[in-house]
Amino acid sequence: MRVTFVDGPLDGREEEIPDENLEEGNPVYWPVRPEVDDDTDPEQPGLEGVVEYLYDGNGRARYVGGRLEGA
Repeated sequence: MRVTFVDGPLDGREEEIPDENLEEGNPVYWPVRPEVDDDTDPEQPGLEGVVEYLYDGNGRARYVGGRLEGA
């Protein structure tokens, strides 16, 4: 299922998450790594770490927290 991340560092991003991992209230952990592409702002360092979202049952996962480090 396509899941949209709400708030936090992945706000607005959509990812395919296996249906067996999607139950209302279940956590969704996602690795965050620096992305190098044309949209990268050279003034902002990349972030690296893992963030936690909770699936809210309607194709959306809301930000809970996570550990990010400057890359």
